Amino acid sequence: MLKVLIVEDDLMLADFAEELLVEHGYKVSGIARTVGDAVARVRHSAPDLIVLDLRLADGGLGTEVAAQLAAPGRPGILYVTGNTSQVPLPDGDACLSKPYRSVDLIRGLEIVAESAALGATVDAVLIPCGGGGLSAGIGLAMRASLPGLTVGLVEPAGFDDYGRSLAEGRIVANRSASGSVCDALLAPSPGPIGFAINRANAARGFVVTDAEALAAVAFAFGEIKLVLEPGGAVALAAILSRHFDCRGRTVAVILSGGNIDPTVMARALALS
Repeated sequence: MLKVLIVEDDLMLADFAEELLVEHGYKVSGIARTVGDAVARVRHSAPDLIVLDLRLADGGLGTEVAAQLAAPGRPGILYVTGNTSQVPLPDGDACLSKPYRSVDLIRGLEIVAESAALGATVDAVLIPCGGGGLSAGIGLAMRASLPGLTVGLVEPAGFDDYGRSLAEGRIVANRSASGSVCDALLAPSPGPIGFAINRANAARGFVVTDAEALAAVAFAFGEIKLVLEPGGAVALAAILSRHFDCRGRTVAVILSGGNIDPTVMARALALS
């Protein structure tokens, strides 16, 4: 069980984060509101991860906490702040913009934990894409501390409205509303807010076929013991089918959603 220290000046937000983290299997080692308290708690409880606000109750900055922690063995840091432009790249492993959704906090911590365990810096992220909200949130959070990050949006073939919209610089719609096994990703067109964010993040579109998505479902089930729906497996499919070249790169692959019908799972396993 990973231990997390929450450093947050707003006690209501801190309590919310603690409840959420405990619910998802983390152990919260404490809550700190000042630089001194945060550093003392890190040295006393040796957390694996820190959820770190930028502006703290004593007027200090979260960056001061990071600066006082020795690099070898330093906990993974996920900044959560409304001032993402003020987070310097070397001090944090990732950054999440406030206000954030519960799911984004958990996913951000998972990425930080895995990167810290590997001693790696992520230089690309692949995300299943329907309306573009998930990819916009993840891309915005990660590029705040990793400005050179490649953000890849993966869609099912025939429903690549996002990739085409990015290529044309304007929102275009899918020609059909159904017809792919990746039914979770069949939004009619990109949402305008997410589209603006994904464009600003220099996101790129990638396409996988239904067969490739099903093969990724089977791979996830057989090799990493995860149950995924086809739409939630498209980012993995882009790697396995080599639509995205990951050689020599550290790539975060977002696997999202396990709502799969038994007949569809049987169909996927029959391909393996």
